[in-house]
Amino acid sequence: MEKKDQTFFRFYDSTKERIDVFIERRSDTMTSLKFGVGWFGSIAFGRLMVYQIVDELIDFGDFLEDWEPLKGN
Repeated sequence: MEKKDQTFFRFYDSTKERIDVFIERRSDTMTSLKFGVGWFGSIAFGRLMVYQIVDELIDFGDFLEDWEPLKGN
């Protein structure tokens, strides 16, 4: 299901593990990143992909400077 202001990507690693990444613009300063790895996929792979996206946003200067991720997630 497509939503306005949402982008969907599907990635595979070399072992054919799949991750679906949903990027949704929530406001001028808020973007939501969600990922799905299916029933048997690697949550670590999903987190790695999302952290890479966050790192790229930081490198481009498009990320809030004082933001810190929640601990334990």
